[in-house]
Amino acid sequence: MEETGISETVTENIFRKQYGAGKFIEKSAIPKHYGFQSKKGTNNKGYPDFFKDLDDYAIIVEAKAIKHSEAETEVQFYMLNNQIDKDLIGIAISGQDISQIKVTYFYKLKGSSEILPFKVKDSLIPLNSLHKKFLKHKNGEFISNE
Repeated sequence: MEETGISETVTENIFRKQYGAGKFIEKSAIPKHYGFQSKKGTNNKGYPDFFKDLDDYAIIVEAKAIKHSEAETEVQFYMLNNQIDKDLIGIAISGQDISQIKVTYFYKLKGSSEILPFKVKDSLIPLNSLHKKFLKHKNGEFISNE
């Protein structure tokens, strides 16, 4: 894949630029006590691309250069295979340029194994807006058109 200049690092850099470098913990720097499992099915530790632990929820991010379905599959895997006892938001991101980025958001409530999609697609929204949208989904409140 490298020969065409397509790189997961490009996608990761788009994410970093949007949210700021250092705002998320990256890959193997994620503390082991979160208990992420390897997506290869071994008993080894695994790590999503980005992770952020907030007061009452956490965010898990998986980036792929171009295969968006793989980012979606892997972020959902990490949302289910961890030792985190709080609500989770998952972000799957792919693309090589901000103008053609694909983004899918998911959430999983504490104690549940059901992963549900957000009604937001293909844009990186600010973290405070993401949290508000999550709370609306969690609490069943929907924005009226008024």
